[in-house]
Amino acid sequence: MKTDFDAIMQQATLQVNARWAHILAQHESVYPCGVSYLTFKDVRTPFIKYLKKNGLGHPGVDRGWVLSSSEFMPTDSQNMFVREEVCSIAREVFGEHGIECHVRTRID
Repeated sequence: MKTDFDAIMQQATLQVNARWAHILAQHESVYPCGVSYLTFKDVRTPFIKYLKKNGLGHPGVDRGWVLSSSEFMPTDSQNMFVREEVCSIAREVFGEHGIECHVRTRID
């Protein structure tokens, strides 16, 4: 059975959109500015092949694959905690489908 990765990405985006107002209300300031992203260790998986084919993400600095929080956000936010929550939601959705990834966050 073939996995519908488009549906999984859409589900992650819909989950973020459903919680977006709540996330922004919790973090009203743009500070601290930062980035958050998902890292995938194994680049040989069908999901990473899907991401590559669709121009989503990029190779990680220290191997693996990186997918930015921006891929799921309805509007931009520089707040590090907003971005981290977005990635955590996406990670939950991916985990439900057996896709392993980790959230990485850093202040700018």
